[in-house]
Amino acid sequence: MSHKKDHGGTHFTSWAQELRAVSVGKVRVHALAFSADAKRLVVAAGDALLVFPVTTRGAANPIWRVDAAHGGSLVHALDMCGDRIVTGGADCAVRVWDAATASPVGCFQGHTAPVLAVAMRAPGAVIASASEDGTARIWFTRTGKCTHVLEGHDGPVLGVDCATHMECVATGSSDGTARIWGIGRRGTGAREGNSSNGMEKTPAEGKAMAIAPDVVLRGHVGAVTCVRFGAKRTAGLIFTAGEDGTSRAWETGAHFRSGTGASRKREQPTGPAGAGSELVSASYVFRGHSGPLTCIALGEHAEVLATASSDKAIKLWVVREGGRMARSLAGGGVVTAVAFTAGHTTLAASGTSGGNVKVWGIVPSGGAARGPAW
Repeated sequence: MSHKKDHGGTHFTSWAQELRAVSVGKVRVHALAFSADAKRLVVAAGDALLVFPVTTRGAANPIWRVDAAHGGSLVHALDMCGDRIVTGGADCAVRVWDAATASPVGCFQGHTAPVLAVAMRAPGAVIASASEDGTARIWFTRTGKCTHVLEGHDGPVLGVDCATHMECVATGSSDGTARIWGIGRRGTGAREGNSSNGMEKTPAEGKAMAIAPDVVLRGHVGAVTCVRFGAKRTAGLIFTAGEDGTSRAWETGAHFRSGTGASRKREQPTGPAGAGSELVSASYVFRGHSGPLTCIALGEHAEVLATASSDKAIKLWVVREGGRMARSLAGGGVVTAVAFTAGHTTLAASGTSGGNVKVWGIVPSGGAARGPAW
């Protein structure tokens, strides 16, 4: 692969080398997350929550393990921010854990069906959760209160992500759409209480504010299984994964900082998109998988997109080079989870439906693996 520089010297000319594989048992790996220092890998597998050391060589034994983390129910989702881990489970609860001690530090209840996705920001102060009940919720960890209920999808909400400063939340659903909700920026579409100027305002009488989406992203055929906000050099883009085997990048114009260079296409809503919402079409479409996408992740200044699929492959794409596919990796089974380390992409991790976890080193052409390895 030739050496190319782009956007201030950031480049992705490397290939991925498998550094280590470990089994967590014959259970589905639902989610993965690296700590900010890339020294720990958090794994949600079956009904358990595990933390592995990334820097330890030899036997890859977990630092700690919590079985029946959600009372024996499956742990469907996790995220990590600072010293906190958040999980979502089939018990309909959102739980927060101390990353160092594995001690539970919070449990938030309000969903009426399994929690399928979670995201945490600021750091660890605000949580977004998505549920099979068709809603997403925003929680303040300091108070344990649900401040916003995001309603509008016509099916289970399968994915959720938060913008860096929590001004917006994105969701993906089995109804085939992704939606963007203004939260910190303004209480767009508020149907209960007065309009809000930010997350610090809460509705009257302690009730969660129900809001409608600002933007509806329509284009996938089938469910939208995962959503991710771009950052840094892909700020202004939202990435989605679909049951149709494609990933898409959407530029949302005025709602986010532009400057991505993507061609913006706008349409008028053609369906029940929600009051005051607009429909935006995709700027990039990433095709190459032969099965439904299960998850996506962003690395290398958010310019490298990893897509994972039931076709047992992980594909790496360079977003700003027109969506060029740079590498295809063998996942070792149906790939159900993928994650990058923060900042520069030195490590990635993947997990499968059969309990296999792989850690990948990003290797410059002709060079040795960078970063820590098991």
